[in-house]
Amino acid sequence: MSDDPNWFKCTTCRQQRFKGILQGQGPVCDYCKRFKRERWAYHPSHVRCPKCEHVEEAIPDCDYADLYEDGEHEFTCNECNYVYTIETHVKIEFESPPLLEEEGGE
Repeated sequence: MSDDPNWFKCTTCRQQRFKGILQGQGPVCDYCKRFKRERWAYHPSHVRCPKCEHVEEAIPDCDYADLYEDGEHEFTCNECNYVYTIETHVKIEFESPPLLEEEGGE
């Protein structure tokens, strides 16, 4: 994926992102661009401190395992130690196995 020109690594969150309509065309993904532009911002793996604007991984270690649960959670900025509340939205999807081929090869 890293050699594919349709993908790039965001310089802020370090995640591989697709260069498409929903994702940025440059070295910073649209999620991280929103951290600078918008009052409220969503990101699949990172949070932004409302005080110092430091961006960091939401789940840095097992101490924050409860962040995987729906709802509000306290988070402490690793840059300025400001304590703030983030909200987690959990989405569950189920993947089914492939369809079985009919007997007789049809």
